[in-house]
Order: sequence, then structure tokens, then C-alpha cells
Amino acid sequence: MVACNATTSKSKDKIEHFSSKEKAFQHYIKIENVAGSIDLITTLQGDKLLVTQESTNIYFVGELKKDDNGFYAEKITPGFQLTSETSFEINTMNGNKYTIYFKKTNDEPNYVSVSNGKYFVSILEGHTLSEDTLTTKNVINDVEDVKK
Repeated sequence: MVACNATTSKSKDKIEHFSSKEKAFQHYIKIENVAGSIDLITTLQGDKLLVTQESTNIYFVGELKKDDNGFYAEKITPGFQLTSETSFEINTMNGNKYTIYFKKTNDEPNYVSVSNGKYFVSILEGHTLSEDTLTTKNVINDVEDVKK
């Protein structure tokens, strides 16, 4: 079960670009009022997802992008309450589809721990909520702590 509390960020024509990813992160933290941690998860497809703790148990997913104008980070999902198990489907800004799964305990090999140690995450390619996900491969390539 997922509870949502907000919409995604502004439209693409109002995106602010920055000369470095660090400056893009600083802007993202300020504009989205991030009080908790941020983990940068790079997928095998090269997408850079920002699993963001907005407040105690409220999270959302953003995305870090780079184009000809520089770096930018944008919120791509509404906020959700992290329960013992939470999952939902997401679309990246360039149209890649994923299903993201969160658990507060790690009892399966497809999950990786995030920096704040409060949950484990698995990301599968495609929208897989109606499929058997036990045989589907996790597409997380790397997890980096952006903000603790």
C-alpha cells in the first residue's frame, strides 16, 4: 500500500541547470525541502535515480540528468509513505520504465541497503507489479550517498 502526498516537480521548460551535479543536488535539496537522506542509484541502463527522504517516513524519487545546458535534478514521483513493504512503478524523464520495491528488512538477495540503513531497495526494469518478480533481475548498478 502506498500513500502519496504531493505531485512531481515543475515542467521541463522551467528547469534550472547547474555547472556541476553537486550544485544541482544543493538546488534539489532546497527546492524540494529535503530534511532526510538522498541516495543516488544508478541503473544498469544509466538512469540516475534519487531516492529522497522528505521527512521521517515520507520518500519520493527524483532523477539527476545532464544535457547540453548542464546538470539538473527533478522530482519524478509523488511522495509516498514507506511502510514495511512498499512498491510502485515509475517512468524516468526519458521514458524508461521501472518498478521500485522498498523493504525495512532484507530477506531477499535482490535488495541492497541504502545509506541511512532504514530500508533496502530493489529496482526492476519495466512495470512488473503484476508479474512474478522472483526471477526478474535487479537493475541497480551502484548506490551513492548524496545526503545523510
